[in-house]
Amino acid sequence: MPRPRADEQPVLIEIEADVSGRVPPVKRPVDKTFRRYLQDQPMLLPPDLREWVAADHPARWVDDLVEHGLDPSAIYDHYTEARGGPPFDPRLMLKILIYGYSHGITSSRALERRCHDDVAFRFLTGDTCPDFVAIARFRTRHGAALKELFIHPVTGVVRPGRAGVAGPGGAGRDEGPRRRQPAPGDEL
Repeated sequence: MPRPRADEQPVLIEIEADVSGRVPPVKRPVDKTFRRYLQDQPMLLPPDLREWVAADHPARWVDDLVEHGLDPSAIYDHYTEARGGPPFDPRLMLKILIYGYSHGITSSRALERRCHDDVAFRFLTGDTCPDFVAIARFRTRHGAALKELFIHPVTGVVRPGRAGVAGPGGAGRDEGPRRRQPAPGDEL
């Protein structure tokens, strides 16, 4: 449908002349070529989520931590019944919880929402989105194992070629957490 010319369009607002008696010039529409926008265009190949997250993004560190630094065997040991639907992989759920907690997100509903909307969460979950009930049940069911998993210091997680950890002494240190040595008489 052709656009009506500016002089054919109805007048919405009358512009009065300024003090000098001049009327400000009217800008006329021009033929403009816009960038191509096809929201419904299917992709030839599915997107690779690893390309959407920078190499130094904190989500990469959480991914490396869960895949190579933590031992989730205590969580896997809880799955003893064959009945019921297949649960989400504990590594996926750990990545959601660790990354969410590190960003101050503790609500299961907020974590679910982030799995839909946030690229970093989509990277960590492989574009899978557990609902808030599954996240809450995982947290409740494995609370003791999660607590035990995070009480012990994580050492040797970051290896050469992986993302560095900024420590108290500077960026990129691999020393693990520093702890104060207990003084005589301190209770553990």
